[in-house]
Amino acid sequence: MVDPILSGRPRGRRYNSIFNRLWDIPRLVEERRYGIRDEPIRLFNWYHAKAYEYDDRGNKTAIAYFGPDGKPALGPDLDNKQLCTRWTGKYDDKGKVVSQQCEALSTRRASR
Repeated sequence: MVDPILSGRPRGRRYNSIFNRLWDIPRLVEERRYGIRDEPIRLFNWYHAKAYEYDDRGNKTAIAYFGPDGKPALGPDLDNKQLCTRWTGKYDDKGKVVSQQCEALSTRRASR
């Protein structure tokens, strides 16, 4: 389980105002967004940071979203159909999602 670091400056790589934290494998485990003055910003006015969890096969099993204050925030589910604070999913042997859950403050469709 990933323990997202939501205070202080992340130690990671910076690409286009995005800080990424990777596992050794490499798998993206945390992503944070910053503005041109290095201030925390929200993507689509929803979330500032997101943290990922994976199963042994490398499938994303959870995505959690956080605001600049570290509190849960809204972000899209894996299919970009709902807004969730945390998405979880389970996969079959072929890597297809067989069940998923969207813990949401809102069930409106994510606009893209």
